[in-house]
Amino acid sequence: MTTESERPHHEISAPPIYAAIWRTTIMHNGRRIVEFSTRVQKRYRDQRSGEWKTTNFFPRLRPSEVGPRGSPGLRVRHPARI
Repeated sequence: MTTESERPHHEISAPPIYAAIWRTTIMHNGRRIVEFSTRVQKRYRDQRSGEWKTTNFFPRLRPSEVGPRGSPGLRVRHPARI
């Protein structure tokens, strides 16, 4: 199994939620197959330490908590090229 690069193939953000799509090329029965996997995380500031951390746990979020105020909130960082 080989990865295409050390960076995600595609990233999407709607702060505080971030998603990354990773591309992996594998060989199966002599054929090259491209697989994709995803990682979704939420960034938050720890109330005790004040440090920024990430989690995969998503409690209920109000729409006002996602994305900067006055903007659609969704940002695509690296358009996918397949």
